[in-house]
Amino acid sequence: MKTYNTSASLSGTRATKEGVSATVYLTDGTVLSGELYIFKTGQRLQDLLNDGSRQFLPLRMSDGRLTFINRDFMKMISETE
Repeated sequence: MKTYNTSASLSGTRATKEGVSATVYLTDGTVLSGELYIFKTGQRLQDLLNDGSRQFLPLRMSDGRLTFINRDFMKMISETE
């Protein structure tokens, strides 16, 4: 699991996120593999998915590309090891 510093701010401090390996299944049948990012402050993948304030979720693809997925088109997400 990789750790990344981001410019996101929590109470004026720099937030640290960690990548969670996941497979994302979209409604059109597309399957994407990579890392979704959660806060290291105890956030779980479920918390990220239940956070309706963000319409797009960043996914670092297995080949290194960063893509943003519209949550309306996500069918299922499986955490992978």
